[in-house]
Amino acid sequence: MSHITPKRTYTFHSRLGNWTNTKFTEEQINTLILGFNYAVGRDQKYDVIDFMIDTENGIRQLDNKMQNTCQYLAKKKIKKS
Repeated sequence: MSHITPKRTYTFHSRLGNWTNTKFTEEQINTLILGFNYAVGRDQKYDVIDFMIDTENGIRQLDNKMQNTCQYLAKKKIKKS
């Protein structure tokens, strides 16, 4: 027969409370209620800007002859999105 030991639960830290005078808005409280794994999204405008910068940096690594063609194709794709 095997000996079965009960599982132990470990707590890394106790639940935090707001003991300050800081007042949260209803929207902030609702976001906090969603929990630790909730990812607050960014405005999509910034994602497009980051994509444009990354694309331009990648194109600059290409041969000079290919840069104009790739820039044209990238601009065309970005305008569609």
